[in-house]
Amino acid sequence: MIMKNLGKIIGLLLITSIFSFVACDNVGEDDPFLKPGEGVVIKDAIYNETFEETLGGFKNYSVSGVDTFAIDYGAAQVSGYVDNVNRENDLWLISPTINLANVDSAYVYFEYIFRYGASLNDISFNVTEDLTSNDPEVWTSLEFDLVSASDWNTWTKPEIDLTAYSGKKIRLAFHYISTTVKAGTWEIKNFAIYKGSIPPMVPEDNPAFDVEEVSIAQIRSMYQGATVKIAGEGKIVGVVISDNVGGNSSSLRNMVIASEDNSTGIMIRCTGNASYTLGDKVEILVKDQSLEQYNGAMQLNNVPLTNIRVIAKNVNIESKKMTVAELVTNIDASESTLVTVNGTITNPNGTTYGSSSKHTTLKITDGASSISSFVASYSSFVNEQIPEGTHEITGIAGINGGPQLNIRNLKDVK
Repeated sequence: MIMKNLGKIIGLLLITSIFSFVACDNVGEDDPFLKPGEGVVIKDAIYNETFEETLGGFKNYSVSGVDTFAIDYGAAQVSGYVDNVNRENDLWLISPTINLANVDSAYVYFEYIFRYGASLNDISFNVTEDLTSNDPEVWTSLEFDLVSASDWNTWTKPEIDLTAYSGKKIRLAFHYISTTVKAGTWEIKNFAIYKGSIPPMVPEDNPAFDVEEVSIAQIRSMYQGATVKIAGEGKIVGVVISDNVGGNSSSLRNMVIASEDNSTGIMIRCTGNASYTLGDKVEILVKDQSLEQYNGAMQLNNVPLTNIRVIAKNVNIESKKMTVAELVTNIDASESTLVTVNGTITNPNGTTYGSSSKHTTLKITDGASSISSFVASYSSFVNEQIPEGTHEITGIAGINGGPQLNIRNLKDVK
């Protein structure tokens, strides 16, 4: 239950001793944010493929059957059920070679929906160190969360450890089978391989999270011009609105959460890779955490992954509809929330969203008013063409020396 009395939560009166503030300089070797084109970017994605428009470097291979994996509704889809007929297939979707040389640990992430199959044995995810043969005998099946979905909106999001293959070159493959009796449908999207370890799973019954909820707005209000350390027990609850698969962030350690009503939000900078996914509802323990501001953006800095647990998946946040002028004027109140404007997008250096060699600052304009939009050099959409004309543009409102509206993936531009 959210505490109603702000004084009970943040202890603005020192006699309560509930929360206390410790001021310190915002100095450190590891800057929380990086300006476009400056500093060393911390980004640990080895390979990613959204399957939004193409199969990318993945290739179809058929042991038997005429069907294939193909792009449908922004995902790689395969089905042996065609024109009301079940067809027999043994099909593979095989990745290009993945080089894990000089990688101590890694894991793979993807999202999928599987429905109407004979059993969950109809699908598998596989690895091989053989870089040439597609023979089924060379593949080893990897364990992951197998779920038969009840609708087309709930995506299962497994994370699979690849550390056993560190220092090697591998290929990965999705394997699908169907028969003339039963043929399921499998949709896959947002495939990515990351350096590092899978974030720890915090037990649902962890008593550390049995503390009172503090609103994100209350935590933000604690900042009075200097870094503060939160000394009292409490947790904030929010929904992840950043997209780790889209990759448009200055660091894989960063994520942005917003309150479920999207009234306020905050950047969370973790001690490890923040592989929490878009739509995850999370609880975050705030005791002993550092509340800081960097170039105008508010953040909790160096939050341990063990302080974060996911309590729900696929939670949708409704964006705020604003004009560009309204967003610029109200950027402090809108920072780290989801905002939609109508406008045009331009790149002063070309016609794509960015460059794979350097970060890019775009301009979003709706007539007389404009706002900057940051695109990281390793964003999944960096080489895509910017659509001409006026569009509905959704993104995370941010501040980095000035107002920004940063899109997360291609679906943010309609």
